[in-house]
Amino acid sequence: MRPDSPSVQRARGSAPVAPHRPYRADASYLSLEDSKGLETGHTGANAASSLGEPRAPAEQRRPPKALAGKTGARGAFWERSGVRLGSRGARGILGVLGVGWERWLGDGLITETFSQQESMNDSRQQSLFFITLPDLHRLCAVRIILSNGVADTEMRSTQVKICRQLLFLHQDILTSPVPEIFTQIWVVMAIPFYKAGKLNAYIEKYGAKVEAPQQVIPVILQNCLSYSLTARLAPAWNKAGHLLVQGREFLSQMGKQSAVVLDINVTETQVCLSIEAYTIRLPPPQLREFDISPSIIKDFETNKNAVIAGHSILSNWCYVLPSMKMGQIISILHTIPPDCPFHSYEDFQMHWDDLYSYKLPENCGTTKIYCNIYFKMIGRRIFTYPLQMLSAHLMIQAYSCPAVIIFNLL
Repeated sequence: MRPDSPSVQRARGSAPVAPHRPYRADASYLSLEDSKGLETGHTGANAASSLGEPRAPAEQRRPPKALAGKTGARGAFWERSGVRLGSRGARGILGVLGVGWERWLGDGLITETFSQQESMNDSRQQSLFFITLPDLHRLCAVRIILSNGVADTEMRSTQVKICRQLLFLHQDILTSPVPEIFTQIWVVMAIPFYKAGKLNAYIEKYGAKVEAPQQVIPVILQNCLSYSLTARLAPAWNKAGHLLVQGREFLSQMGKQSAVVLDINVTETQVCLSIEAYTIRLPPPQLREFDISPSIIKDFETNKNAVIAGHSILSNWCYVLPSMKMGQIISILHTIPPDCPFHSYEDFQMHWDDLYSYKLPENCGTTKIYCNIYFKMIGRRIFTYPLQMLSAHLMIQAYSCPAVIIFNLL
């Protein structure tokens, strides 16, 4: 089944996410902007100029040499003094949002700042980048209200699917689920794009409605930037709690893996991009890790109708992807329960790909293993996961020596 996890606590030292609060839609917002002579009617997938002024000459955009650093093939690099990312690398990260957004935000990326550590004994490094915000009055934000006809159990999945479909359908927009409200979505876009009406045509297919446009404020832009950037980085970088883990095959890797914590904090005048690098171990789970008797495991592996009951699972707590929140294993079985909305392993693959770009392993054999999980915070409802979506443990280390990661974003 499809649980939707509360936000996992962010890594120590990362920028806080601004709390969600209600906003008042201003129906007169567009008419006020029209009086300033904004360009209207510019539509199409390449309407990048509607996101801001034409780009300045290259010599005016280039960061000071002392700040630019040395960049690798894709702009990412490490050095012995700590984790750093060149300005071209940061621009490359912004580029995954689309050409228009890379130009609109990238023109403000004139400062590559320092790598910092909290104490002499702390090897955890943090790279910070500050982006001066262009004129937010050239953008508008709309809130999409989903239909009440969607079942409660499907609402969160529908919310995420619409967010992602809109994001990948139109490069000129940013999207985000409204925090803690499964029936609402934020969309940020240039005013000419809104006036083209493409958003309304898509939303009507889902029976949803679009509220009046309003001015973009920092908390809305922060939520939309964070969600959109994370969604577009996958599956090259995959969400696992507060981490982004590198590689399409991260679910099947036994050894060390590269990961980053990517945080975005938006104020009235600038965006702060914080990047911390880690090595992690997130090996595929083995039944023995949950303190199950070897004889029970052997019987389970040779009998496709066998079920491992909860009382036989002595260590029944586990981490569950993608949130990495903890749940309790109620039972382990080879067949999907009849009340589960998925009827095959392929259904699970499609679901996790649609929602998070996860690529569940193809080579898991003819015998599949599923786990029924109970989350105390959610209540009595039981959720079913493929075993690959669980982890008995997660080991995280900060980089303390030179290493190289290439952000494969192109």
